[in-house]
Amino acid sequence: VIDTVAPAAVMDGGFTLRDYQREAAEEALRRNLLVVLPTNSGKTVIAAEVVFRTLLEHPEKKTIFVAPKRTLALQQARLLLRHIGPLHLRSDERSNQQRNEPRWRLAVAASAISLRHEDQGELDVVHWRDAFAEAQCIVTTAELFDRALMHCSVTMSNVSLLVLDEAHQLR
Repeated sequence: VIDTVAPAAVMDGGFTLRDYQREAAEEALRRNLLVVLPTNSGKTVIAAEVVFRTLLEHPEKKTIFVAPKRTLALQQARLLLRHIGPLHLRSDERSNQQRNEPRWRLAVAASAISLRHEDQGELDVVHWRDAFAEAQCIVTTAELFDRALMHCSVTMSNVSLLVLDEAHQLR
């Protein structure tokens, strides 16, 4: 049963939220929130906490993490995988996963070409259509998220959380 899993038991990135990060995450779960903090103050850690809690609350819907550039999308996907224990890639075979533990698929939609997979180290970079069809947590660029919306690969009614990373750079 998912709601009996304590967040600390699942978040296995070895980090503790600072008070201001926890407060920002709590507020983001209540309403739309723009987090403005200095560089390296943990904005992505706040987003990871909100993504995790949203996936717990709404596992049937999508969480979308939009970054302005492909390289930043890849970086943020790695961070989410590190900080949210139940997130996995298609190629990840965690056979020691606990039976009652939640488990969600993360996909990086950073490709608009017809390749099924693209090697990015430990990440699976898939065509945007595959990412939106198969994963609960999608990290993508603004351009590909727009394309997915225009082609009805995802609808906003099926999105429980939309994170806009570096919002001032998104177009």
